[in-house]
Amino acid sequence: MDTWVRKLVADSSRREERFKQLNALYALGLTPALAKADSAPENPRQSLDDMWPYSCEDPDNPEPVPAIYLPQTCGQLANWLCGMMLQSFETDISAQRQAAPASVMSDFELVKFKLQTRSKAHHYLLRVDSQPLGHSYVLYLPPEGTNGNSHYYLYQNNCNVAMPFLTLNEWLESPRATKQGDPCQHLDKLREIRWFIGLSQREWIFQTFTLLDTSAVRTFSGGKYIGALDDEPRTLKMGGVDYKRQGQDFRLFRLDPKDFHANLKELYKLSGVGDTADFDLDALGA
Repeated sequence: MDTWVRKLVADSSRREERFKQLNALYALGLTPALAKADSAPENPRQSLDDMWPYSCEDPDNPEPVPAIYLPQTCGQLANWLCGMMLQSFETDISAQRQAAPASVMSDFELVKFKLQTRSKAHHYLLRVDSQPLGHSYVLYLPPEGTNGNSHYYLYQNNCNVAMPFLTLNEWLESPRATKQGDPCQHLDKLREIRWFIGLSQREWIFQTFTLLDTSAVRTFSGGKYIGALDDEPRTLKMGGVDYKRQGQDFRLFRLDPKDFHANLKELYKLSGVGDTADFDLDALGA
């Protein structure tokens, strides 16, 4: 299913005219269910064009309307991924906690127990909302083979203070999107952010959530890097990671490839692209 995610994101980032509507649905975070909802914009592409000047730092001097738009927050992207890969997804965590308390977990040991006891023959998605990081992202856990080479995938973009901007498409082109080993080790590192931000934690954050060269950027306080969008020198600041803010929420879902496949076909149909030949359900073995 990782191949499907990469194909979908690549298509949503293409600049050709026939992909513009798919680009708009992606940028607005509209899954098929949301695109057909009563509150959905009648013309997503036009809605983006109308919104664009107000997303600039200087509304009186708006930048030219770009050929491509991208999700603007990590939470929006995480919602979109969950909405695409699942049959249904409730984005309001407080409402979900009230409707189904067991579906939202904040205890690390409980989350680790759920991961350790999950069926190794099925696909899973773990949604992470970290207040200390000010970041939301998802981990895709494919079925595990018998060769002992366990791996999983981290899907994210970054728009917060502590981490420099990157798009999901840029992230997927990096080997850092694929993680080796037990996802419980990821949770152990994440848990430490609740109590301190030591040098080892900063290094882990670099390696896990950015595309920066960690040999060139060693600390948050003094780290320098070149902005990917403007090629200007920037400083990676500590301010976006706040260990005093307690609370990290998790939601674990068992994925059915058929749900993701149905959403893919519907999204391409709604966008007018129509070509979903690369999403072969039979080849996936589902």
